[in-house]
This record gives sequence, structure tokens and C-alpha cells, in this order.
Amino acid sequence: MTTQPFPGPPASPPTASETGEEPSRLGPGCPDCGPACMSCGSSGLSGQTGQSGPLTAAAAPHDQAAPPRRPFPVALAGVGRALRPVAGLLRRPDFLRGFPWVRLAGLLLTEQDHEELAQHACQPPGLGDDVPPLGPGASQAAINFAILEARAGLPPVPPEPGGAPRFDSAAALFAALPDLRMVLDLSDDGRHMADLRAAAPTGVSLLDAGGALWVWEMLASEKLCSTCNLHLREARDLFATLIDQVDEDILLLDTEGRIVDLNRNILQRKGGSKDDWIGTCCWQLDGPSFCCPPQHGGCTFKETVTTGRKAERIHTKVNEDGRVQYFRVYTYPVTDETGRMTRVIEMRRDITNRTNMEIRLQQAEKMAAIGELSTYVAHEIRNPLFAIGGFANSLLRSPSLDDAARGKVQVILEESRRLDTILKSILNFARPTSPRTGEVDLNLLARQTMELMGIGFDQRRIEIDLQLALDIPKARGDGEMLKQCLINLVKNAQEAMPDGGRLTVRTGMTPQYVHIAVEDTGVGIPADLHDKIFSPFFSTKEKGAGIGLAMSRKIIEEMGGQVDLQSQVGKGTTITLRLQPLLAVPEPATPARDDPAGEGLKG
Repeated sequence: MTTQPFPGPPASPPTASETGEEPSRLGPGCPDCGPACMSCGSSGLSGQTGQSGPLTAAAAPHDQAAPPRRPFPVALAGVGRALRPVAGLLRRPDFLRGFPWVRLAGLLLTEQDHEELAQHACQPPGLGDDVPPLGPGASQAAINFAILEARAGLPPVPPEPGGAPRFDSAAALFAALPDLRMVLDLSDDGRHMADLRAAAPTGVSLLDAGGALWVWEMLASEKLCSTCNLHLREARDLFATLIDQVDEDILLLDTEGRIVDLNRNILQRKGGSKDDWIGTCCWQLDGPSFCCPPQHGGCTFKETVTTGRKAERIHTKVNEDGRVQYFRVYTYPVTDETGRMTRVIEMRRDITNRTNMEIRLQQAEKMAAIGELSTYVAHEIRNPLFAIGGFANSLLRSPSLDDAARGKVQVILEESRRLDTILKSILNFARPTSPRTGEVDLNLLARQTMELMGIGFDQRRIEIDLQLALDIPKARGDGEMLKQCLINLVKNAQEAMPDGGRLTVRTGMTPQYVHIAVEDTGVGIPADLHDKIFSPFFSTKEKGAGIGLAMSRKIIEEMGGQVDLQSQVGKGTTITLRLQPLLAVPEPATPARDDPAGEGLKG
């Protein structure tokens, strides 16, 4: 801090408001002045009078009032991290009531300061901003700078109420405001301090950003209104307790999208402390690809800021494990007493489990409908199909056909056989599989399958990697059906790597399941197809029927297991078959003595 010498009358003793001491309650002897009135001699205590002076407390006249405080005009210079808190403090109603003699008289902002304001803006000017009244001849650049200044908490330009004039140099500032008492250089690098020292007249105090922040912290911590602070603290504690008990992510944002506050659920999910996240932009929480792009539904925050109304959308993202998560994002506007939007509340609710249940329910309903329809259609088509195939065979045996006609009949016969194969697949998919319960060694199953399917992998530049866990239990299930599922997964993985890659077959054990997984390094599956990939008759292949994965999932679930999908575009896909382990409980060959009906527990 730099203070120029100021010649003037000696300073009067500090008052209670200057020292920060809370004055005592007024005594009945002098209801207008303080507890020790110098003009009437009253001590301010009931029943006591001063010992000096000819007048008693009851008859003491008050011929003159205390002189008013000298105005203390202040100017701000530059842009930095101290700008928002200091400018906000000087405009706070409680500060203006407590220090009415302090006034923000002007601002020193250069072209470099405006560029820095623009660089640190989360959103470009114009998103839900009120256009400042700069007159009809104002340029778009001037309007944008005025918007950025308003976002930083700076007062408007005169003649707007509470306006403060702008200056582009220290000399212009002091020439227009000769009664300035203090200038605060709020730039982080102190770029204005040298010019201010050179141009400041006698009696002007100069303070850098560090000193300004120190003063701001002292004043901000001062209890200007102890009752209001107590109520505010209670309300804040209650609000923090409520939002911390909610399992959803809750963010409090300013109108630029910066995080003002957040609940504990976010900290548990993302890590760090509140100080690490406060001040960052909302899209930095889960990345700009989560909810900002138009192809993901658009930004709910932008919609709320633009329309002033609640917005709601469902967004998806792929986590680090390659699994799709569903989030329902809500944003709500928060307005002040004048109806102006000051904050936006954003809530992010993880609805992955609920969405999965809805998809499974829809899948079950679809499968039931497809089963009934396919059985009927297959039955009605196979009868005329047999007739077509029979007559085609008869025609082929006829000696009267020429070569051209024989070739056409051969095509008819081949296509009828292909159609019959498709109908058999549909019927197999529609009818219950009824897998036999037996013992399956997943390690042995993986070796046998890869010996069968691995032929020709060298020519396709596919490397096989078997990662078989030792000492895993056998699985409960039908070995032949499991082999059919594994062959289908290996075939899909091979087709996903047209340019070669690594195909990994892995076995393992979790507390509840024993599993076998097939992993490839192929093209991957887009996130929007993860829910469709197991749907019957859905295929990404040109000649695929879309039955294989749907049939595999049906078989595994009828065995009491689960199918899990992990995939990222450009990195590859992993499909895991989870099966129930074979328990160490003997299966009785004959009914137990206390179970004459033969319905004893079966392993």
C-alpha cells in the first residue's frame, strides 16, 4: 500500500464505527448521544450525572450535532481475481448502509483488461444477457464489453442509477476525479500500479490486489448484522444438510455457468474438495461431450438461461469401464425480488438402473410378441415352402429342361432351403430352450472353442490370448448351449476386427458368479446401440439376421446367469457371460427319508 502525504487538520479520535467496537446501549440520561456525552457530562448510566460542567444531564442542551464523515470516493483499476469480490462488496446493500461515506467513483479499464475479461468468460456475451443501454451508436464490441463488465459485478455506465464512469488511463482518472481518496489496482500482475503512482495527486492511497483482498476478507467476516448472519447461517446449514442427503448431483450455478456451490454426492463421485470445483464451468464436471453437443439433446443450462424456465433432458455417457450411464438433467432458474435471474440450480439424477429395468421389461414384452408371431408365421410359410421345394426337386429331375431353365429352378431350390433355415432359427428362438443342468468346466470350454474357431486366425492377423484363471469352480449349465454362445461371441469378435487385432478369452470368479469373457480390439459399438444390440432381428451386419446375440442372452438368462456388455468406439468390445457356480452340495440320487415325495433340494 502506498499513501501520498496529506497535509490537513489533525484527525479526530476514531468513532465506534471506525474502530469496529460495538457501542453500549444508550442510558436514560442522554437518549440521543453515546454512553459518555461530552457536552452534557452524562455517563449514560441511570441515576448518574457528570462531575464537571454547570449543566445536569436532565437539562443539557445539544446546540450542535456531530460533524458528518468526510466522503471517501474509491476507484478500481484492472481485472483480476480480486475484481468480483471487491466490486461486489462495494455494491452490497449492507456495506452501503454500514459505510455510507464510501463510494465507488470510477473505473480504470484498458483494452488489455477487456481482453482478459473476454478470455475468462465461460459463455460468450449474449446468452440470456440484458443489452446495456449504451445509446444507439454503440458498437457491438462496446456492447460485449459492457455485458462482460456487468457479469463481473461492475456498476453500469452513467447516467444509469449507481453508474460509475470508465477511464482508459490513470491521468484521465485523476483529472476527472480530483477528490479521490483511494485507488485499488485489482490486476493480478499489478500492471497499473506504476502509472497510478506517477499520476496520483497528494493524499491518494494506492492499494494492490493482495491488499484489497485482505481488506475484503476482513470486512466480509465482520458481523455487520449479527442477527441476520445467525439466521443466514442456520438457513445455510439446513440447506447444506438437505442437499447433502440427496443421492443426486446438485449444482448451484451463476448465469455464466460457473459452479457456485455443489453437494457432497458430487465430491464422493468426482473427488476433491468444494474449493477445487467452485469457480469452474459446469461442463468441466463430466466433460463437454456429456450434455453440451446438440446431438446429445442440447444444454439444459443454456435453455434455462435463454428462456427463464425449467429445462429437462436425458443424457448418456460412457464411463471409464465402457458402460453406458443414463442421467436425467434438470435445471431451474433462481430469481431475485425483481424477477431477474441470478442463479441456476442443476440436478443430475442417475437413472441407469431404472432405464435398464424398463428396457428389460420392453424386451420381455417384445420377445413374447415375437414368439407368438414367429410361430404362427413359420407354420404358415413352411407348408407352401415344402411344396415349392418338392416341385423344384421334381423339375430338376425332368430331362426335358434345358440348361437355362435348370439353372433357374436350382436358384428356386437353394433360396427355399435358405428360407427354411431362417424359419428354423426363428422357431428355435421362439420356443423355450430348456437347458439341461450340468457341470461345465469353463477353462476346458474356452480351449476347445478356440481350437475350433482359431483356424485361419493367422491369415486374418488376429492374435489369440487365453487368460484362464486357475482353481475356479465349475459352472451350472448346459455345456453344448454354452459352447454355442461362446462360438457366436468369438465369431462376432473376429468380424469386428477386419484389419486384425487381439482376441482375448478370459475366465474368472466373482463372489456371486463364475464368468467367461470375450474381448476384442475392434471397431467398438456406439453408445446409442448398446441397448439394441441384444434385440432380436437387430444387426449391424449387412447379411446378419440379428438372432445370435439375442439367442445367447436368452440361453444364459434361462440358466440363471447374466450377460454384460462393455464397449468403446475405436477401442473394442467385451462381452461377459456370468453363470452360477456349482455348489459343494451333493445331488441325491434317491429321495431323502424325510422327503417321501422325492422333492428334495437339488444342487
